[in-house]
Amino acid sequence: MNKKIKKAFTLLEIVLVIVIIWVIMWATMKFGWDRIGFLNNKNVKEQFVSSYDSLYSSNMMTSYYQGEIYNELKVKSEKWKDMIEYFYNTHGEVYSGRTFVDGGSYEINGLSLNWKDINLLNIVMKPHVLGCKINGKTDTKASISILVNNSKNYCFQINSDTCRISSVSCK
Repeated sequence: MNKKIKKAFTLLEIVLVIVIIWVIMWATMKFGWDRIGFLNNKNVKEQFVSSYDSLYSSNMMTSYYQGEIYNELKVKSEKWKDMIEYFYNTHGEVYSGRTFVDGGSYEINGLSLNWKDINLLNIVMKPHVLGCKINGKTDTKASISILVNNSKNYCFQINSDTCRISSVSCK
């Protein structure tokens, strides 16, 4: 007589499979969340540069703001702030605004002028003129460091010869 042997999974085997699946899912999710955080930080950095470049480009293309001719554009950055302020000086009038970065929080945690720490950065541009004055000087280099989502630091440099912003490595 042949006995039929029933084969089945033991409780230990089932638990082991569930643990293996859980470890694989956890590792995949951890990698995914880290990647999302990295991309969000990079997005904030790119929007910060884009905001500055937008002001610079509009100044190079026209001397009008809200239908009024202006004679200078001031861009202001302040340490521990999360915005770029700008001021259009027309004949007797000042139009101002702020540009914020969407998609994440950042704050300007470092400003320097010719490698000296400062708290306030004022950039004055004339319409259609290449170059600018940074804190009243024409032969300067300014550095801006932003901290994104309290985790990633990005650094930029502005040269008064061109007044363009460029990414640099943080020191």
